[in-house]
Amino acid sequence: MIFEICAIVVTTVFTLLGIYIIRTLCVLQQTLHSVDHATKNIDDKIKQMDSTVKAVSNMADICQEKVHRIKAHEAYRLDLENRKNNYTEDFADVAVAGLKLIVNYLRR
Repeated sequence: MIFEICAIVVTTVFTLLGIYIIRTLCVLQQTLHSVDHATKNIDDKIKQMDSTVKAVSNMADICQEKVHRIKAHEAYRLDLENRKNNYTEDFADVAVAGLKLIVNYLRR
């Protein structure tokens, strides 16, 4: 009789343990499904953000190119301005040298 009671208790315990494991696995499956759904949502949002990030990157490239062109144009303008000033000084030097040559020629 004791063996029968022990067998019934052990069977009941194993049955309860099995039910507990099955319920735990069902909850885990639902949790994994929720995580999978959340991951898909995040992946979709990342794909949507990808085009935005590319657009911002393209705008940054365009701005960088514009800044480079502006710097190059400003350097070119300053170079022309310096050349214009240098030609004026060179012309004055040539004029003075020419006058000196004329004066030396007339002295002879």
